Amino acid sequence: MQGDTDFRFSPRPNRAAEIEWRPWGEPAFAEARRLGRPILLSLSAVWCHWCHVMDETSYSDARVIARINEAFVAIRIDNDRNPDVNRRYNMGGWPTTAFLAASGDIITGATYLPPGQMLQALERVCEFFAANRTALLALDATEHAHAADAEAAKAHLDWQYKFEKHWFRYMLWGRLGYHAGEPDTTWLGHFRRRFGAAGDDVYEAIHQSGKIAPLIVTADQPGVHVEGIVRRSDGGFVVTLFLVNGQEEPKKRRDEAWLFQPELIVEAEDGSPCFEKRSPHAMHPDRIDAAEFQEERTLAMLYRDRVEFAVGHGVAVHADEAPENPSRAVRVRTKVLPEWEVPRQTPPTDEEIPRLAGLVRDMKALAELDVDGLENALGALPAAYAEWIAQQRLRIPGTTEGLAGFHDEAGKALDGCDRALGRIREGIDLLRADAQALEAFRFANRAMWYQRTRTLLAMERRRGNEAADIADVDIPKNRTWYPFPPGPGQRYS
Repeated sequence: MQGDTDFRFSPRPNRAAEIEWRPWGEPAFAEARRLGRPILLSLSAVWCHWCHVMDETSYSDARVIARINEAFVAIRIDNDRNPDVNRRYNMGGWPTTAFLAASGDIITGATYLPPGQMLQALERVCEFFAANRTALLALDATEHAHAADAEAAKAHLDWQYKFEKHWFRYMLWGRLGYHAGEPDTTWLGHFRRRFGAAGDDVYEAIHQSGKIAPLIVTADQPGVHVEGIVRRSDGGFVVTLFLVNGQEEPKKRRDEAWLFQPELIVEAEDGSPCFEKRSPHAMHPDRIDAAEFQEERTLAMLYRDRVEFAVGHGVAVHADEAPENPSRAVRVRTKVLPEWEVPRQTPPTDEEIPRLAGLVRDMKALAELDVDGLENALGALPAAYAEWIAQQRLRIPGTTEGLAGFHDEAGKALDGCDRALGRIREGIDLLRADAQALEAFRFANRAMWYQRTRTLLAMERRRGNEAADIADVDIPKNRTWYPFPPGPGQRYS
């Protein structure tokens, strides 16, 4: 993904544009490798007050400007234009001030830094980079972290490992220190270390059942180590890893021994998809409540095609699926904050579901609907829903699509759809019979119509389009409901 060069700075007077900002993209990382410099990554947003303040203070300080241009490759990112980069590198808010190696690995970072602290950070990063220059520049340039999507903090991981592969583990955590009496959080990049070469203890451990002996991650904090256990399962191995903070808390400034947002990542040395779907947990109806058992069975049916590669204990987990085979993963990682990309839903067209032809979905039209137009406006919805339910019932007896063993759950799910269909029909009858209910229906559509179009207008103006007018956004596609049933390719189960 390449960034643009339309950098947006504070609207108030500032000198931030004097910094030699590069757009996000491979050319900037290639330049950092060629010059042998660390990268300063600034994550900003036009709506962020403190981003503007940093433009007006730290990025307008002549000493800061000179030092950045002299010793760093500076990249500036707009949060709204590059949300994937923000998810990967955000240090807890905006602005984010991150320092990276040319591979994209994080060295350290913070949020807003006033001029004095910014100068200190620049110098400390330069010193660290000079002391570790060879290791930083030797980081694998073929798998840049800047090409990855969102990554967050990691702590504990349990995954199913199926192949005779070497594997990598790499971690990141925040460590609180004090400078001039003031607390200061530094993000320690414990760069990717290779564990699992044939003949070493870890390689041997993951190819037989038993414990993985404690392994110190960095000499800077010898009390922090990784340990785990390996169990055989279905011809492969289930491996559990823990990142353990065994440091002793000092009597003063105890937080110096704490780890903030620890991150644990595991992958094969050659990037191959060595992780397979975890075996499902067997449910026993005599061991749990009947209603809970039924709910678990229904969820198992609904998500039977979702592959789970790992489970976190007290932490979320993310897996990077193999592009050519989503039933395998190339990398598993823990995440302090879980996230999920919800696919955008678009309403089915009349061509996809002919029964929906004539259904009025425009909120403006519904806000002006009279009782005589109810049947023509809404009648297609229950008719299409009923047809869809009948089609789904025909699928239940089969053994395809993974429904074998879920016939009872599928039937009960469609019974729920029948009840919903009955409520839709009763609702339309109520609108026809009760003038007050019809007026409330009109009011609700008018409110949603206004809210949606005014929100879009406000977004346009925040993006700098001061000439935007309500007529530009008050069009049918921006005030349309999404109807049920789902379109072709979507499933009830």
